[in-house]
Amino acid sequence: MQPVPPKAGLQFLTFFGERVSCSRDGEVVGDGFILFGSRARFESQSASKIRGVTPKSVGEPATEILRLAFHTIRSSMVSFVRWLRHPTRHYACRISYAWLLVLGFGLTIPAQAEVPGLYLIGDSTMADKPLSPVQPERGWGQLLPIYLKHPAMVHNHAKNGRSAKSFINEGLWSRIHDSLRAGDWVIIQFGHNDEKEASPERYANATTTYRDYLRKYVLDSRSKAAQPILATSIVRRRFDASGMLIETHGDYPEAVRIVAKELDVPLLDLHHRTRALVASYGSERSKALFLWIDKDLFPTVAQGKQDDTHLSAEGASRVCELAIDELRRLQHPLAEYAK
Repeated sequence: MQPVPPKAGLQFLTFFGERVSCSRDGEVVGDGFILFGSRARFESQSASKIRGVTPKSVGEPATEILRLAFHTIRSSMVSFVRWLRHPTRHYACRISYAWLLVLGFGLTIPAQAEVPGLYLIGDSTMADKPLSPVQPERGWGQLLPIYLKHPAMVHNHAKNGRSAKSFINEGLWSRIHDSLRAGDWVIIQFGHNDEKEASPERYANATTTYRDYLRKYVLDSRSKAAQPILATSIVRRRFDASGMLIETHGDYPEAVRIVAKELDVPLLDLHHRTRALVASYGSERSKALFLWIDKDLFPTVAQGKQDDTHLSAEGASRVCELAIDELRRLQHPLAEYAK
């Protein structure tokens, strides 16, 4: 049966999947299929069958609704072609067809898979640095989003001055652990501050407790079905009189390698890679990778600075490149997200 036309004004019968007439002041000006909305002020005596499929109520199975939508869209596309041949159709009917097109194309676009999170935990060489007021230091984790197809996937929780021990004891790790979801990645890079024996709240022995903390990060991540990735510390810029780069991290990089092998964890050997990088730059040129800042270049370091541990923007960028290269070397799934 046909819908009862309204007495006055432009109205739509907006029952899901129901064929209706569009009217203005009682005059039928076209027809179409309205996919969603409300029945406000326009009641229908019955819903028409659409190619043998009867509209279902909200409480019935979703598969029936999908079947109905499919048949509705298929039938409506035919009507849309007819409308193109008759451009004098009323504007109200064009609106109804526009909704059909939007929903129709929406149903044919595959849903994108949810992008996993990439959590970074570590020290100041990885951490975000303030952008205002302008200052020259950058952490490599701060620039990593630039190198990924989905920058927002990065959650950089690295903190200045933290060690594997203090990051846990301060409660920083527990908050991250609580937010982890299955499929997320966690890159773990500590070592710079763990080696400081004069700082007992941070110090962890490289052959014992440091390894235990690394194991905890790995096992905790896996308990949430997240995927840990260990990273060795980047080198410091320290050359001897003959121009040879001096090792400053002792047994800590090797401890990370041992735990990675023991627990079968992917390893980004940034210590090895940055050692080769800094050595290739040489004593003078490598200053550009670190915070060797002349006086009066930045208000925040007006007196200048000579820092062989923390990174400049150039240095952070180069470390990002090395990290991505390591992921590709490992053929790690995360490498697919790199630009």
